[in-house]
Amino acid sequence: MSMQVKVLSQLSAGPSPRAIVALLAFNLRLIGLNTENVRLTDQVHFGTRLDLVHLELLLGLAGSDGRSDAQLLDSLCRDFNVESAELNKIVRRFRAVGSVDDMSPDDWRPPVPIAAPEKATPSDSAALAATRLLAVRVPLLFRVGKSGFEHINHAGEVDLCLTAHELSALRHITTPVTTTEFSQSISSNGELLCVDQVSSLLQRLLAARLLRSFEPGDPAMERLFVGDAQPQREVERGTRALLDAINRAEQRAPMRAGTVPILPINFDWEIPPLAIGYLYTVARRYKDGILNEAYDFRPNWLTDPSAPLPEGPMVLLHSHYIWNSVRMLGSAARFKAANPLVLNIHGGPDVPKYEADVERYFSDHPFVDVAVHGEGEITICEVLEALGPEFRKGSPINLAALDGVAGLSYRGVDGKPVRTADRVRISNLDEIPSPYLSGEFDVFAEAGSPNMMLESNRGCPYGCTFCDWGSATASKIRKFDLDRIFAELDWGAERLFHDISFTDANFGVFDRDVDIARRIVQLKKKHGFPRHMGTNYAKNSVKNLKPIIETLVDGGIIAMGLLSLQSMDEDTLSVINRANIKLEKYEALAEEFRANKLPLYVDLMMGLPGSTLESFRNDLQECMDREVFPKIFPTMLLVNSPMNEPSYREKYGITVAPTQIIKSCSSYTEDDHNEMTKIRRLFLLTNNFGILRHALRFARQETGQREVDLLGRLIAAAENAGDNWPALKFTLLYIPHLMVPPVDWAWFLADLRRFFIEQLGIADDKALDSALRAQHAMIPAPERRFPEVIELPCDYASWYADVKAAKENGHLKDWFMTVPPLRSYGPGTLTVTDPNEVCERALGRHFNKGGGWATWEMDSEIARPSAGSM
Repeated sequence: MSMQVKVLSQLSAGPSPRAIVALLAFNLRLIGLNTENVRLTDQVHFGTRLDLVHLELLLGLAGSDGRSDAQLLDSLCRDFNVESAELNKIVRRFRAVGSVDDMSPDDWRPPVPIAAPEKATPSDSAALAATRLLAVRVPLLFRVGKSGFEHINHAGEVDLCLTAHELSALRHITTPVTTTEFSQSISSNGELLCVDQVSSLLQRLLAARLLRSFEPGDPAMERLFVGDAQPQREVERGTRALLDAINRAEQRAPMRAGTVPILPINFDWEIPPLAIGYLYTVARRYKDGILNEAYDFRPNWLTDPSAPLPEGPMVLLHSHYIWNSVRMLGSAARFKAANPLVLNIHGGPDVPKYEADVERYFSDHPFVDVAVHGEGEITICEVLEALGPEFRKGSPINLAALDGVAGLSYRGVDGKPVRTADRVRISNLDEIPSPYLSGEFDVFAEAGSPNMMLESNRGCPYGCTFCDWGSATASKIRKFDLDRIFAELDWGAERLFHDISFTDANFGVFDRDVDIARRIVQLKKKHGFPRHMGTNYAKNSVKNLKPIIETLVDGGIIAMGLLSLQSMDEDTLSVINRANIKLEKYEALAEEFRANKLPLYVDLMMGLPGSTLESFRNDLQECMDREVFPKIFPTMLLVNSPMNEPSYREKYGITVAPTQIIKSCSSYTEDDHNEMTKIRRLFLLTNNFGILRHALRFARQETGQREVDLLGRLIAAAENAGDNWPALKFTLLYIPHLMVPPVDWAWFLADLRRFFIEQLGIADDKALDSALRAQHAMIPAPERRFPEVIELPCDYASWYADVKAAKENGHLKDWFMTVPPLRSYGPGTLTVTDPNEVCERALGRHFNKGGGWATWEMDSEIARPSAGSM
């Protein structure tokens, strides 16, 4: 159905939702009445869990039946056979806030929709048929009104009012059930609703668009309520398919008696483990295959913890990254306990190289036998060659045989690590055969695994201290042969691999990278695969990126742009040794993404050494100035990064949490880091998800203050003791955790309007009204119908287009001085749609879901290009 929304000549007023009840999955919580001196912290406690007696108490307190509080308590305690102590707490909290009617008559309210012809929809009887599965939307927030628990729609109207018994009953329909199951659950839990009352309740929920109705097996039901079911089935299918392919490979190459089996440890069915694949291909061919006489390289490319472990000596290869290291260590411990003759060899970026860390690593993990530092392809060959005679002698193996092998630490007889000399890097990468072209990874293709990793080059010329590019930072870039890369791409496309990820640190730094991009597009046209490509673009050289990006966009290979910026603060960039990467190069790359109409995302790191609270705010403002989405990550101390080098840590006073997140350093305190964390959360809500994006842009022009500073003032007001800004406080405190409208977006925007007028001195006129109406139009609510056409007294869309044009024409930071004020624009409209189904699918999901790509914005003339709702 389409609707038009007109500007009211007289803005109406309504009661303020001061007492708020949340329907969560299977329970109800009192989360309103937030009059305490709260802080906008990470940990939020969702208040008292409510039973029927609490709901009746709240309605009694809000009602006007003439009973005193004492009389109400006596009645409820008698009827429900409960003590009054807990009920008294709710009474005191309720009486501490203003009346539900305590609202100024000139407060801002949203426009009222004017009815338009509706499209044909299934009848209520069909949607509520006995065979249908029903579920109410959760979380769902209700205000405590005089007549009942009220739900407010996007137009600011009460579209549903429930009794205490009806609201209590909704706990039994927060996941899909049939009407029969719902009625049985109500009856067995003493909710005291008759059949006719249940039917009426369901019909009213459906009319308010708060009830979902599904056919059994409807994929939408699974997507909404069991979001991980389909991916989990895919994991189970892929795992089974890969294990079956491995079993067939094992049958084709049975274990050879008298040899030591070598098994790769891998837990991911979706993508072949490139690093261990390199080890296999090199070791098989080392010195004309000499290692194959003593060792049996098993094709067991997916570790099955339930499979029996062979007896006798064996070698297990573990490749560690920050995302799998815990699991790798757990596997090594389990295997060593089951078979003490197992030799556990560990390598990869998450195996430490600094002396003290190595000692701690061996002490904390007594099952680790050998730790490889740096590139492992030649090291593993020499390890196996040196240990061959030891395995032939029988146990125990004397690891001192590794003394002459460079690039590792091994466990000495006293349990402490023995470090050998460092190994020089491999100069000719083509000495490493391709595990794709050699057949090592054929089982992944046979199983239908969707992803593959490739290296076209290795190394990185920059020495950014937070980074450890395979311990190859600040090193010369070495290249694999181009024909080999083309052959690997052909191999993947012919076997229908969906996604290709280049692990290069600077894709696009070489002219030949343009040819690689063209090859990928040619393969997609020929085979339909690959469908996507991921990489890290060159940082200081952009001459090749224009043809690369245009090629990939035209071929439908990429759909968004990502800049690994980290920070724009000069002091921070100097401390992290990134000052030699010029910001103007990023600007040129950003322009290329924009020219190709790609949504643009920026990686920011929160809490880098050298940064401060102010520099973090400045980074956020730079993103707002550029109208890009920042993906903000706390800085994690990678074990082999230059940042973890002892003298660097000491110089900058770095301390870390058990999660390895940096919590403080010489430039900021732990309290500062906590403040950054809070700002990050609220910035993502207000800017990336967009609930204040347009309002703050408007206020920037009206006040001359930066958006990030205006947000800081809003946060400070919400945290102040007292109850001056209840809607601001409630929204900023709870909505990042609930991710639904704060009962009524108009309640929030009314508080915002008052703040703009009283605290910022913004005129209360048609410009303010237009900005708030535009903001209101762009944020989701579950019952909204699209398309909507919003009529505004000032043409916000034209004003916003002029703002963007000014920024693109050299006025990034002073656009508000060059663009005419909004009030000077004549009337206009916004046409709002929801192609990403934000209102249907994205509400109620935490904003970290989606990895930083998500947004809540509706689509319209003032929307940013985005990657979607989740």
